[in-house]
Amino acid sequence: MKKVFILSIVLFTMSAAKSYAQENQPQSKQKRDWAKSEGKQNRDSIISALNLTKAQGEKIKALAAEGKSQREKIWSDTKISEAEKKQKTLDLRAEGRKKLAAILSKEQQDKLLKMEQKAKGKYARENKDETDLLLDSEY
Repeated sequence: MKKVFILSIVLFTMSAAKSYAQENQPQSKQKRDWAKSEGKQNRDSIISALNLTKAQGEKIKALAAEGKSQREKIWSDTKISEAEKKQKTLDLRAEGRKKLAAILSKEQQDKLLKMEQKAKGKYARENKDETDLLLDSEY
């Protein structure tokens, strides 16, 4: 009985410490973690909603991998300023959009545009009145 009691205290202490550590993460790390999670969910739902062919899916995965490596290269470059990094990232995003448009059919492009506009409105509402996006999901 004594062992069970000690074990439960240890487990409680460990879970409390983990909870405290998560709550005290820098806000930027919490936002980054949330964005990665939300982005993956959104990407997966977008891919399924667009009804991509296998070939399209493979091309888009390759495009995403290429974009990620180029973004990492930009942000690891210590010779350029933050403003230049942001501009290069925006340019890279625009270039990626053009490549994505070449992969998608006209119908898929239209559907993606509608989804993006809906998401922009949703995020604008969230920023305006701080409504929880997860509770307001309309997808």
